[in-house]
Amino acid sequence: MEEDDRFKGTLYNIEERGICLYFIGDIVFVTKFLYKRKRSGNNHMFVIHEKPNEYTRNYKGLIISSKYEKRHFRFVEELKNNKLNKLHKNSIVYCDDLIRLEPENIKCKIG
Repeated sequence: MEEDDRFKGTLYNIEERGICLYFIGDIVFVTKFLYKRKRSGNNHMFVIHEKPNEYTRNYKGLIISSKYEKRHFRFVEELKNNKLNKLHKNSIVYCDDLIRLEPENIKCKIG
């Protein structure tokens, strides 16, 4: 088997082999997810907080918002834009709602 053959197959198969596509701290774009109260959400950025493990194939993340004026709210951390995170403007991270992210709904890494 060639080195590149181990990357072929579905996303789940890649993660079964211990190869994570995203790491803690990565900023990713997610197309579909559920909020804590089971309300559906779509098209948001998240900071990866937990990677998949032997018990689950899902990531967990904290939602990013561009509503920077809410930076004084409780359980919110500022996230200033820079070349490394590639955000277009200063943003905030809501730290009180850890959301399950299914790998097939993570479309790309932003920063």
